[in-house]
Amino acid sequence: MRKLPLFVALITCSEVMYADQFHYQNIIIGDRALGMGGAYSAVADDSSGVYYNPAGLGFALSNDVSGSANAFYAKKVTYKNILPGLNYQENSNGSVPSFFGGLQKLDKIAKGLVFAFGVYSTDSDLVDQDDKIADSSKGLRFHRTAQVRGGDFNVAGGLGYRLSNSVAVGLSMTYGTFSSLTQDYQFSGQFTSTVTKDSADSPCKSILTQVQVNTPATASMRCYQVLTQNVRTSLEGKAIRPSLGVQVALLSKLSIGLSLTANKWITQGLEQNVDSRKDTTAAVIDGVQDPNNSVPSDVVSEARNGSTTSSTYPVNITSKIDRSETAKPFGTAMQYSGRAGIAYFASPRLLITGDTIYYGSVNDADVLDHNFKSVLNYAMGAEWYATPSFPVRLGLFTNNDNRDKPSLAQKKYNDHIDYIGGSAFLAWVQPNSQIGVGAVYQSGTGTAAKTGASASALNEVSASSRTYAISASHSF
Repeated sequence: MRKLPLFVALITCSEVMYADQFHYQNIIIGDRALGMGGAYSAVADDSSGVYYNPAGLGFALSNDVSGSANAFYAKKVTYKNILPGLNYQENSNGSVPSFFGGLQKLDKIAKGLVFAFGVYSTDSDLVDQDDKIADSSKGLRFHRTAQVRGGDFNVAGGLGYRLSNSVAVGLSMTYGTFSSLTQDYQFSGQFTSTVTKDSADSPCKSILTQVQVNTPATASMRCYQVLTQNVRTSLEGKAIRPSLGVQVALLSKLSIGLSLTANKWITQGLEQNVDSRKDTTAAVIDGVQDPNNSVPSDVVSEARNGSTTSSTYPVNITSKIDRSETAKPFGTAMQYSGRAGIAYFASPRLLITGDTIYYGSVNDADVLDHNFKSVLNYAMGAEWYATPSFPVRLGLFTNNDNRDKPSLAQKKYNDHIDYIGGSAFLAWVQPNSQIGVGAVYQSGTGTAAKTGASASALNEVSASSRTYAISASHSF
């Protein structure tokens, strides 16, 4: 019997899909910050400061209410050469309000004191995938369906206080939830070439005793293996994230911002149910009837679809059913993150910004890649007023993966993709309000072991995502 190709082996070792918490710039929040690639910690003087740097709130010029929404968010990941010359593509999309917030100056309580709140999401995945691949020349049949619903939701409040004309400090607290529900079904079947009674080495050889009486000496048969797997995974977590910030204005054109955030799980856990089944089956193809009728009809129907055999009579050889359930927490470690940014007010019409963003490691988690390494990301942006009413914002940023690279020797089968992204935003500004539209595009490359332990080499991966957004704000 021919060995199952690598693509069929996907069924027993493929990664479970869920929302992409391994990157931190999937959705950039805030109207000005989105256009500037998230390079905003040295400005942060609107309600999105509760996320980027609460100290920036202290330099707010007026009260405001602002919001931004993603009209569309889509991501595509392509795994190259799953089989020689065959690529495999996974798609996800989502549409969520990425940010809504407000800012209120509290000078009546203490001069220079400002309060802000924000409701936002930095990740959303919606997958509804149905893939069918049949290669009659190789006797291959593959069917996979995947549904994923996942993302995060955060509520934050913060205070900024201007100590002097050039120095402000701030504190914010965020309560966030993360959830992902995945239903993943896979079916694969591999037909062999025709074998006879004299075939020396074949799983079908054990069938000879069953059909000896009814099968002539010249009888031939096809063997095939059918594998099915159904995986249901639920991930849920709740966390708090306190942030401290400081912002300093140097001279009249330069600002520096620093913020530090601690991420602490309150509750979190994983529930996973896996049902898998493997059938090894023979099909006599010379008109001999199946003496046992032992193969379930649903398996036969899936397996025959796309094959080149006709009038086959399947006989079951072996059938193995595995079931497993997992319910456990996926890590309680404190993760720290920090931002250091600079803003240069080159002229009344031009602002240039840059951020370095650090995310710390998590070393005590043990399930589903929730064991993170430390990673640095970078962002830079510009805001240029083409006219007093039309600012143009541009940004460039990295979005690096915080997992180790996959390794067959170390049995690490995760994807690892580092992205580079760009943003563009156009706004219309009036004395007390503004509206805007923009887009963010990311692309990246990396490696994966999509076929897990069955792989002889890692797969190259290419990926891209795009976001279209609208925003509006009003000052008073």
